[in-house]
Amino acid sequence: MLSALAVVGTPAQKIDPQHYTFEQFITDFKRSYRPDSTEFVLRQQIFEENLSGVRAHNAAVNQTWKLGINRFSDQTANESASFFGYNRMAESGYDREALRKHQGPYTAMIPDAGPLPNAVDWTARPGNPLHTWTTAPSLMTGQKEQGSCGSCWALAVAANVESHTALKTGTLPVLSSQQLLSCSSNPHNCGGKGGCDGSTPMLAYEYAQNNGMVTEESFMYTAIDCIDCDGADCDACNRCSSMGAHAATHLEGWHQLKENDHDDVIQALATVGPLVVGVAAGSWFTYSGGVFGGCSQGASSKLTINHAVQLVGYGTDPEFGDYWRIRNWWGSDWGEDGFMRLRRSAPKCSDDSVPKEGFGCDNGPSSVTVCGECGILYSASYPIIQ
Repeated sequence: MLSALAVVGTPAQKIDPQHYTFEQFITDFKRSYRPDSTEFVLRQQIFEENLSGVRAHNAAVNQTWKLGINRFSDQTANESASFFGYNRMAESGYDREALRKHQGPYTAMIPDAGPLPNAVDWTARPGNPLHTWTTAPSLMTGQKEQGSCGSCWALAVAANVESHTALKTGTLPVLSSQQLLSCSSNPHNCGGKGGCDGSTPMLAYEYAQNNGMVTEESFMYTAIDCIDCDGADCDACNRCSSMGAHAATHLEGWHQLKENDHDDVIQALATVGPLVVGVAAGSWFTYSGGVFGGCSQGASSKLTINHAVQLVGYGTDPEFGDYWRIRNWWGSDWGEDGFMRLRRSAPKCSDDSVPKEGFGCDNGPSSVTVCGECGILYSASYPIIQ
């Protein structure tokens, strides 16, 4: 495993890319490349190319977001792709009708108060004007980091079950994403083989409904799955059969919103709570702040939905316009302290035409239409807590 996957680093906002060097990067991000090694030369070349792209973007006029240096800056795009692990196309190849029986009705947890507010932020703390739910504490637990494992699907569902449990009960649990990663089955190889190889939020919801979810303290996150486990790793995996007896949270089901429906997404986000969404995140790695619009730039009309995140709010930046606020799993040194603002404008649609790229499964459609910046409107869901 490359040392480039270390989780300790300097927050991207505090680094000035204009005067930054590879030597500083090695120190800040605790790399151990030997100066006389082939890997040092390779990593320096990759870093310099990425740094040049960051500088060119930030020097351009009329950009609504900035790029920066972070843990990904000495990796190729293919190496960074290990931080994906979700393929929405895979769900299309699975028996979705069979899974729909687990879904509960569309019922808002917060009564409809009429016109939607201008801004919603489910990360707001009590005392903040945007903290409008009176019976719940903060709805966000601490930073979740997926490491070098394609576990975004598990972290997104665990985070959203935490948030909706807090809304339902007034108590915020810290739940085990490792339980979903280790124990959720994937018999049809949807989204990958399961575990770190990738899966889907729908399968994570199904597992959580059937088995409940235990606390993080009961089953700590290791970023290691049970696909090819051996030795001590298998000891943890063998605990899956006993998880149900120790569950701290149970689901009645989940609700999948209408595909590519902006009004459905913003209504649910404002009146029900945070959502799990699928996104095309291939151009996100160097994002450091602002309202990102990079998926809709350029002549290409194609996107690949490959990452699952938590949609936690929306608002308007006085300079850069309307945005969605997203919680990611790439560490606090990425983006805006681990969060991102994504452009929210008149929905533009694109083709997702590579179901087999990464971890597609058989029998799915050859292409689907995905709408919104980075395809954010295509797949959105929330859990229904018992």
